[in-house]
Amino acid sequence: MKSKKIFWQILILIFISIGIYGAQLFVFHDAKNTFFYIFQDMAFLPISIIVTILLVGALLEKQSKSERIEKSRILTSSFFSIIGNPMMGHLCNLLDKDMHLSWNQEEMDKIRQLLDDNTEIILTIASNPHLLDHEIFTDLLWAVLHLREELYSRVGLQVSQADCQHILMDSKRVFDLYLENWGQYCEYVRKEYPYYYSGMAFNELRKRIEAIEDGK
Repeated sequence: MKSKKIFWQILILIFISIGIYGAQLFVFHDAKNTFFYIFQDMAFLPISIIVTILLVGALLEKQSKSERIEKSRILTSSFFSIIGNPMMGHLCNLLDKDMHLSWNQEEMDKIRQLLDDNTEIILTIASNPHLLDHEIFTDLLWAVLHLREELYSRVGLQVSQADCQHILMDSKRVFDLYLENWGQYCEYVRKEYPYYYSGMAFNELRKRIEAIEDGK
């Protein structure tokens, strides 16, 4: 339907152009100059295409990408506030003085429950097309969903040492990707919304890590 509409628009413009040139011939009776200007306009056509399609198209694409990234920041903000920050609180409780994750069944159960309660939110965010330009955040979502599956598949079972190490490795991947995404997000907020930056949960996360490093 859309292509048919474009076809008719092009056809109408062609007829308008023919009508204008026809009127010029009728009024001035100068076929030589009329055809001269037609060929002159055709000679300029490639330059016009370069300007209107390539350059303007590139600018519009850049603007569109910027808008998609801006909207993706809203998604990342929702993820951090609803899921990411609470989950990182539990993961920080698993950190020892050497900044290594250690197993704690109670904290893992809390993480599993948090992810179970918000699986639909994670899937909704992951399915949003605005994340196509935000690959690193998509990697985080995949890592979180994988961790959720690993924890959910072992509900009610005796967790072996090998399972603990595997889940801790998945948790470490989530932890690292979270910090990378959170750092980028904080930098974005600091530049674009400095009045929000000072009150962000990043300060609490930093205090937790510093406390662990100090052995408190």
